[in-house]
Amino acid sequence: MKKPSKGFLILALVFVLLLTACTKQELPKETVSSEVTTPPAENPKIETEEPANTYDIEKYDDMVVELFALKEDNNGNYCDMFLRINYADKIIEIPDRKQFELSKPLIGILDINGDGNGELFLKFLEKNEQNELVENVYFMDINTEKELSLSDLGLEDTAEVTHGTAEFIVNDKTVTYDFNELHFKGKENLNKILKKKDIQKAPMLYTDNLTLMILSEPMPSTGRNQRVTILKYDDKFAFYRYQNMPMPFPKYNNGKEEITYESSVQMGLIDLDNDGIKEIVITMWVGKGTGYSATDLHIIDSTTMEEIVTLTNDDIAILISSYIDAKIVTKEEQVIINICVNNDPDNTYTHTVKRNENITYFETPSFTQSVGFAIDETNNKVMIDAGMMIAATWYAGSFSADITVVDGKVHFANINNIFFE
Repeated sequence: MKKPSKGFLILALVFVLLLTACTKQELPKETVSSEVTTPPAENPKIETEEPANTYDIEKYDDMVVELFALKEDNNGNYCDMFLRINYADKIIEIPDRKQFELSKPLIGILDINGDGNGELFLKFLEKNEQNELVENVYFMDINTEKELSLSDLGLEDTAEVTHGTAEFIVNDKTVTYDFNELHFKGKENLNKILKKKDIQKAPMLYTDNLTLMILSEPMPSTGRNQRVTILKYDDKFAFYRYQNMPMPFPKYNNGKEEITYESSVQMGLIDLDNDGIKEIVITMWVGKGTGYSATDLHIIDSTTMEEIVTLTNDDIAILISSYIDAKIVTKEEQVIINICVNNDPDNTYTHTVKRNENITYFETPSFTQSVGFAIDETNNKVMIDAGMMIAATWYAGSFSADITVVDGKVHFANINNIFFE
């Protein structure tokens, strides 16, 4: 048998090498191999000083935190500060912090200590005795509304202060202050979560002793139609949630619309129960319509800041009915209104009007449609005037009296006249 030539052997060797190379090509990615493989060992995790999941930031992203101040001076300093947190339906006074210098506070809400509850984080500027600006912090548990210390949150060893200078605008001038900046070492999530909050310009009304802030927007989390007012009397504060709020009136300042309540709110201090201590009296004009005007009366204990009573139009009408006996007699050509006050035959009133055949008259007068009040601090009294309606949109007179308080209940005094129109 003839041996293969060298050329043939060389060609055969090349062919084998090519065939081997083809069989070793990488499988397509979608190809599933039945070969059992051992996964590579995981690299050891290095724990950072602050794990990524220390703070559940997303949990608090949807919260709306509004910051309000009852006072602001010409230098941009704020005091008497309040927070409204929508998810918790809370209005919180910030205690022991009366002055916020030159800069809006920074605010965040997050679970700092990992207990599942949100903590309020407030970072702001204060001046020290050397007139240096110092960054300070305030923590609060938003469920208990209690202040938390750095040690409560495990932050006592992380706070660092950097000394330097910073520029601020004061009375339209740039002023350089020695500035002590606060930072939490190894707590970058905490340092980054803060957001600068604008101080809300809620409408406010003033007297010599009273300040009323009206937060007219409903609380987003509840869906209820309740609004909030903040009342300050001397150094005392109170929050009140009312179903009805005063009617707003637009005012234009340099072409910009502002909402005011001067025309719909009265406030004063009147001693209604003659105990030598004046009560806080607030009246709010809360509604209007064709032949309709509603005013709510709020009487507040100036010592405890607790509301003694709130009276609406309907409450006033019920109270009036306990003082007078009134009837309407409709005849062929006239309508007669008979009124007796306090069951006193000597204190009666009769009024006659010409009958209109196209009108249906009531059997008794209605006093619910138009109610108003006047606060007279000089003479220490509150007066009521309620329109007397004898048919739809037809007022034939009014009821007037002074208001007193006995054992927490409202009474009328000096019902001397029933005025007829």
